[in-house]
Amino acid sequence: MQTIDLAQHKTWDHGYSETVYSAQSKTYARVYVLAPVNSSLVNGQNYYTAITRARFGVKLWTEDEKRLVEKLESRSGEKTSGLEGLGRLAKDSVRAYADRHADRLARERDEQRNLRQERRDRAIKRQLDRNRPANGLGERLAESSRGIGDFLHRILQSALDRRAEPELPHPSRSASPSEPVRDRQENQRQPHPQADHGPER
Repeated sequence: MQTIDLAQHKTWDHGYSETVYSAQSKTYARVYVLAPVNSSLVNGQNYYTAITRARFGVKLWTEDEKRLVEKLESRSGEKTSGLEGLGRLAKDSVRAYADRHADRLARERDEQRNLRQERRDRAIKRQLDRNRPANGLGERLAESSRGIGDFLHRILQSALDRRAEPELPHPSRSASPSEPVRDRQENQRQPHPQADHGPER
């Protein structure tokens, strides 16, 4: 134990140690770095972070300066990905992949370009046909028929969609065991037979 007269050493203060990780982004007037050579935490990244925290000066403690330099050179502390560790980062890059499959990629680009051009041409043709006035009675009838056909197609498609949906019994009536709900509804849809009165006069 050593007694210190703080009346004589008025600038002395308590000091605390910090890990390199907790000292990141901080700045101190002076830094004292403990770098044991055998520690697994001593690497290039941690060492660089430790010595750059000081504003005025750094003091370093280690067992062997030469061994410390060798360790810092061999252990950079940089993170590596799995691809880097396997040496596949350059092989699996976008440029390398494009070089390996250049013919197929060029063929697919041409197909997509042609497909887009065909779609644009069809859209332009439809627009021109829509805006072109009908010439003659035949074309006007054809345009009217097409409009009616589109309208009927939409109605029939809507009816088919409704028919495909599951039908539920009416909440106010319950089906009898001898007549299921679906059969009863089908019977209601059947047209009533009309008497044949012969040809109209």
